[in-house]
Amino acid sequence: MTLSHFLHSLFSDGKLGVGKVEPLDTIDFDLAEEILETFESQFRKEFPGEAPVFNTKVASWAGLLFYRACQFLLFREYNEEQIEAALPYPLEEKSTPSIHYSVDLVFRFIPELLRFAKDVSEKDPLVNHIKKWAKDWPLSSVGIEIESEINIDSIVEHPGLLRFYIDRIISREDKERVKDHRVQQEIISTAGPYPKLLEKISHLIPAEETLEVFNEQ
Repeated sequence: MTLSHFLHSLFSDGKLGVGKVEPLDTIDFDLAEEILETFESQFRKEFPGEAPVFNTKVASWAGLLFYRACQFLLFREYNEEQIEAALPYPLEEKSTPSIHYSVDLVFRFIPELLRFAKDVSEKDPLVNHIKKWAKDWPLSSVGIEIESEINIDSIVEHPGLLRFYIDRIISREDKERVKDHRVQQEIISTAGPYPKLLEKISHLIPAEETLEVFNEQ
């Protein structure tokens, strides 16, 4: 399965069929970019508010990275050095709302990818790569335990991305992400005149901070 077929399948039915690791065909890469642009044009219609500018180059980078990771997950004959050489990382572009939004189009699936990789082997070198991506792209990695501090400044500065982030935190009950005071404030703001919403998610807020949150409400 080519990159373009992979992305089409990922967006249409969530299946992760891949072929063996081979050099990318230019025509296939162009088709992959078209698929990303088509999907994003529909995806942004459901975005809360005005979506950030979509960067096709960045989305293609994330798509290729995710595709390669799935290949290495399925075909086990590659060693750590080969995996390292084949994964085009890091991204050179500066972290902005546009970059996070564009990467997330594909990377929102990395929690499932990490789960699959761990099921194969906790010591698989691919696991460490995915954990690195999870730290660098917090919008996409909600639900994954991050051992070091994450930077959500670019997410917080865009209301729509922050809304996406909050929704994922609540739905996946990620207690660690709620520890950020900016996240707590957005939850309070979202609850507005509906205090019962805060009651439903108060268990996500650390005990020592729960009283402060409710007092502010």
